[in-house]
Amino acid sequence: MTSTPSKDTHKLLVTLILAIFTFLVFAQAAKKFTLDELDFPIVAKATSETGTPIYYRGEYRPEHLGLYHPPLYIYALAADIKIFGFSENTVRAFGFACVLLTAYLVLTLCRKFIPPEDFKTYGAAFLGLFLLNPYTVANATLPDIDSTILPPLITFFILLLFNGKNAATLALVFAVLLWTKLTTPLALIPFAFLYWLALREPFGRALWLTVRVFGGGAAIFLLTYFIYCKSLNLPFAYTFGFLLHSFVKGSASTGFFALMTRVWENLGYAKNLILAITSGLTFLFAASLFFFSSRASALDGRRNITLLLFFSAAVTIFYCSLIAPFGGFFKYPFAVFQFFCMGAALVFLESIKRFRGSRIQQVAPILIFIIILFFSLLQMHYGRFNSDSAINIHASKAVLIIIGAIIAIVFTLAPRNSVSGKSAAAMMLFIFSATIGSGAAIARHQAQAPFPTKYSYGQMGMDETVAYLKANLKEGEVIWSMKDVGFYSGNRYIENYDTFFNPEPEERIEHMVRSGVRFFVATQGIGEDRIDAYPEVRAALESCCRLDKNFGNFYIYVPR
Repeated sequence: MTSTPSKDTHKLLVTLILAIFTFLVFAQAAKKFTLDELDFPIVAKATSETGTPIYYRGEYRPEHLGLYHPPLYIYALAADIKIFGFSENTVRAFGFACVLLTAYLVLTLCRKFIPPEDFKTYGAAFLGLFLLNPYTVANATLPDIDSTILPPLITFFILLLFNGKNAATLALVFAVLLWTKLTTPLALIPFAFLYWLALREPFGRALWLTVRVFGGGAAIFLLTYFIYCKSLNLPFAYTFGFLLHSFVKGSASTGFFALMTRVWENLGYAKNLILAITSGLTFLFAASLFFFSSRASALDGRRNITLLLFFSAAVTIFYCSLIAPFGGFFKYPFAVFQFFCMGAALVFLESIKRFRGSRIQQVAPILIFIIILFFSLLQMHYGRFNSDSAINIHASKAVLIIIGAIIAIVFTLAPRNSVSGKSAAAMMLFIFSATIGSGAAIARHQAQAPFPTKYSYGQMGMDETVAYLKANLKEGEVIWSMKDVGFYSGNRYIENYDTFFNPEPEERIEHMVRSGVRFFVATQGIGEDRIDAYPEVRAALESCCRLDKNFGNFYIYVPR
């Protein structure tokens, strides 16, 4: 049976999107791990050899416990390393596979909402928004829980929930989610409760279902995790203590106004780190939230769509408000980012349907392709993404927000076949196309960049620094550096970050010099160990050492 041209076109589009995404990921997959990118790969490597998540983390922590979170991701990555070997490519290939699995599960979920005749169009739109977005590409190459194994598991749970699976199955999957992370999966509790209420379940039954599923899942997790820790002689309370410390550190304040100031600062980080590369997508998501909220009904799938959109918005706002990103990269919202793209693609589908049967529908694919290509070229020529912004739009942000709100309101409230309704739909299609075009160009720039594009964005000189150290270090010699440089030097190291928060840095550095440490590595300009940001450490370093070499942002000191 021969496929219709329409089917062939959709297959070609999906193949092209998957091919571009693959190239964008593996063009940068061999880059060295930077800062917190390193933790899970090296603990997984150690686990692949010993079966226990204990690894070398510098001379002060030679047998460091890697249970920052429950270890499902560590063991999954350890299996990947055991089969394919340890390298940046094999570790990042695991994240690549997880993103593709997430995309597949979202499309499976969306089959419940999308009419069969529209599904191929919707699928291509979703894949274009999700896989070609620089935030997705960046997270696909970031070895961490939130960017790999968590998104498909959350999507899988919601898929089972919408398919009406029994409480025992849902409890088991929730237990698996807790084996991945203790925090983000908890957002599924109010989500599922509201979903059951929306199904017209009595309040008492909805509450009882919630207790059975999530209480049962938590009990399964606690029992199995206790057995795991006792069987390997690991401290059961360690992960819970680390979680508590992280939240206290992330939200510590001296009062309500101090807390609000911290929240506002954190939201500012999120604006710079996320919105700058997802502004068009964020607008489309906000429009979908408004559109489906105004049409939510207990009689069709729009109710479920609305719940999903609010769920993803709530999780994102929570993390953006609570936590300032270490190293300049915000990974946490990616666990629900697929639902942002899902909502934005639904706006595209609603927009394209408003021109069904018209001449515009016939030329729409060509126009969309031209706009995508135009914005790709525009972004490549004029806009070079940094950690603060992409293409600078020379207009008041307030004006842009007002214009966007007007478009969203008209799109939602105007009759679908009216001139205003179609005009708003045309604007949505334009924004959709511009978002994919500029996003793909930013992702291309980041894939080609000779510097890290997650943590320490724009930092230069690590490769040269590591090469210099390898050429000059003696076997077994200890250096003073951040964990990434220490790991790649191939020698033992003292993690310099500890010295930055020591009340007596000069005494600490002098002691290391007397102990035979010959190389002290720190950064300036970009880095978490910037001596220009910590003048007391710089003074302590320069009191007994001299600058030996400088590579980009890296400065290598040796004793006088």
